[in-house]
Order: sequence, then structure tokens, then C-alpha cells
Amino acid sequence: MTRSQIIIYCDGGLGNRLNALLSGMAIVHFFKLDYIIHWPVNQWCAAEYSDIFNADANVSTESLTSLKGQLSDHVMLLHDSIASDTLSVPFASAYDYHSLDDFNEKILKSGKSLFFYPALVPQWIPEALIHAQMAGLSFTPYITSEVETFIRSTLKRPFHGLHLRRTDLNIGLTDLEVFKIAQGKSDCTFFVCSDDPQAERLASGHPNVFSRSKSSYVQKKRDGDDWLAFSKDEDGRSYHGNIKRDKASVIDGAIDMLILAHSQIVGFSGSTFQTMARNLGQYWSKLNWEKPEALEVFPMREIQRQIEHGLLPIRSLIHIANIWYSDRANSLPNQLVTKMLNGLKGDDYLQLLFALAQFADRDENFRLAQLYLEEILKHSPQLADPVRMLENISRKLSGSESR
Repeated sequence: MTRSQIIIYCDGGLGNRLNALLSGMAIVHFFKLDYIIHWPVNQWCAAEYSDIFNADANVSTESLTSLKGQLSDHVMLLHDSIASDTLSVPFASAYDYHSLDDFNEKILKSGKSLFFYPALVPQWIPEALIHAQMAGLSFTPYITSEVETFIRSTLKRPFHGLHLRRTDLNIGLTDLEVFKIAQGKSDCTFFVCSDDPQAERLASGHPNVFSRSKSSYVQKKRDGDDWLAFSKDEDGRSYHGNIKRDKASVIDGAIDMLILAHSQIVGFSGSTFQTMARNLGQYWSKLNWEKPEALEVFPMREIQRQIEHGLLPIRSLIHIANIWYSDRANSLPNQLVTKMLNGLKGDDYLQLLFALAQFADRDENFRLAQLYLEEILKHSPQLADPVRMLENISRKLSGSESR
């Protein structure tokens, strides 16, 4: 039987490229495949593979456009149909397998060569294999030296990490949330990194927040347009992303990622950059740097994202809502929590209704609290706590109406 070979195609920003590289190399080592890494130099990442990594690898810089027409005998495993359209091949997802055995039966046993281009780590690849590849990453001496020097000379002690994703993907902590965290935790040391120099300057205005000076940042491809303006890249792919990352900005980004990896990262933004830093901190970190205790911080946009994607258990949501409630100047938490009612059933629905009744009671909005409690008792009339609370709310309403 012919032995399969694999092209590992790494494209997009650094986080996405690392996802492709790590998952591709996990497959290579598990199945002992021949491989070549394709690391195109383009607007998404103008740094070459050798600018980031120290390892001697079989690397090509060929783009999708240059590969078009050369892959008819390959099995395609792709992130999305944009890649298949660019290559003029049928779309087949890199994520549609159940296990390594399933992948082996359906793909490798054919003996065909593979074109592997994910942007995320496929769930069918065991995490232990990905973590083993992380542990073996060898970054350039310049990158590792910059990371160690900054940590030892500037941060000096266990620190928290603030990753502020801006430009074409505005997620994670807001500037106001960073202000509140830095002010409220003045005894903690923070490292902040962002693709926006203004966000870094605002955050590092606090004496306990530090950022690393960079030679370059992400730039707009067309200066007059918004960051999310519709544009085409070098391969003719159309995106809502008016960005370009030159070589220096990518190298600085890699250094920031590895400094962030040594921190206790605050929040979960969903960014592949932050997720990669968090995992590298657990499986790659070379400095054996101690991390502080995690802060109980729940950034609004991150929680909103988890709510919208159904990722937040009801008990966690109620715990977070109680913490948010202390910020009486912000009405958005109540709106978010109330909106979640539409997607709940059974006990989860009743638990959230009871929490909302308690919030309304604290606000002295007794009529609203009464409505929530009556809704609970329509479904479960014997629940003791809502029954007692409704009796109490009724007395409060009677008292306010008699005045």
C-alpha cells in the first residue's frame, strides 16, 4: 500500500497557523507520515516560518493560488469553502471525523496524499497529541530571549495577563473593564498586550500594568477604510478584514503570546491567540515561572458570547449575575440574563426566574418580582422558597400601595 504524505497548510494569523501546525504535526507523528509545511507569506502573516521557529523543517511558502491545479490527486481537508473555491476543488471538512481510527479508515487507508488546512484544532485529534507537539515547539533564540528578559527584568514576579483583541475582531475586555480590574487589584501585577497601541497605552497608564514596546503593530491594508471593510487578499479570497501584519508585528506578536503564556490570563475572549497562549503556558512554558491565583473576573462581552453560544451552565450564570449586580450603574447584565430565559427549560428555567425575582426584589421592583414568582409557581406550585418569597413580596406591595 502506498504511504500517505501530508501537506500541512498554515494560514491566517499566528494563532490559526499554530492550530494548523500543531494538529498537522500530531497526525504526522502518530501515523509516521511524510510531510511538508506550507507557510505562505502574505497580508495575514508576513513573517516566514524561520522568523518564528528555530527547528529545521521541510517548509514551503507556496500560496493557495500557486497550488491551484496541483492537488487533484490529494484528499482535501479544509476549514471552509473559501479555501476550496480558491483551489477549485470540492469542499471537504477537516473536522468531520470521530477519532484517529475513523480518520485512518476513511482517509489514510486510501494511500492518497493529504492537503490539511484547518484554522482550529480538530476535536478528533486527542489533546495529549497536541500538547506533546506544543512541548516540542522551538522558537527562535531572539524570541525566547526577549520573552525571558521582559519577564525577569520588568515583571519580576507572578503576574496576570490582559489580552485586548481589537482591530478586526473586537472581543474580550473593554478599556473600562481593564480600568476597573487594574484599579481594584492594585496589589497585582499585570501584563497587557494588544493589536491596538492605544489599548495598550490606556491600560499601561496604571502603575501596576506593563506592556512591551513594539516596533510594529497590525495595520490597515487601506487606510481610509474601517478595520472590517470588505477586501481581498493575495489569493483573491474575500473577507471582512482590512488588515495586514508585517514581519515585525508578527514577531512582536509571538513574543507577546509567550509572555502571556507565563501569566494567569484574565477572562476568556475566544480569540485563538489567547487560547494558544493559555495552552502554551501549560504545556510549553520554559521558564518554570510561578503564576498567581486566578482573579474572579467576568468581562461582559466574553460572558455575552458564552450566553449566545449556550456555553454557560445556569449555576455559573447566576453566580456571575450576582457579582455583576454589585455594579449598579450597569443595566446590561440584567438584560443579558433575562434574554437567556428564552432558551431554557425545566429546572434551569425555574432557577433563572428565581434569581431574576431576587434581583427585582433588591431593586424594590416588587411588581416584576411578583410576575417572576407567579411564573415559577405556575410550573411548580409546591416550591417552598418561591412560595415564601411571593408572600413576602405581596406584603411589600400591600404596604407600598397603602401609603
